[in-house]
Amino acid sequence: MTGTRATTIRQDARQAAELDAVAKVDGVSTSEAIRVAIAEHIDQRRLDPDFLARLQRILDEERVVLGRLAQ
Repeated sequence: MTGTRATTIRQDARQAAELDAVAKVDGVSTSEAIRVAIAEHIDQRRLDPDFLARLQRILDEERVVLGRLAQ
């Protein structure tokens, strides 16, 4: 993968063992199982109207701040 970034997470031992088991059953690495879960989470957020409204509010706020900085 090009343009990748390593991310460290902390999880309890039980969750780590369950994640490893799920990945093994699915025939993928634990890293791949995490990437798939993250991609699915992002896709779900994109369909959530409340999330999209909060996102738009933050974009609007940042646009104002960036506009002031550009002056």
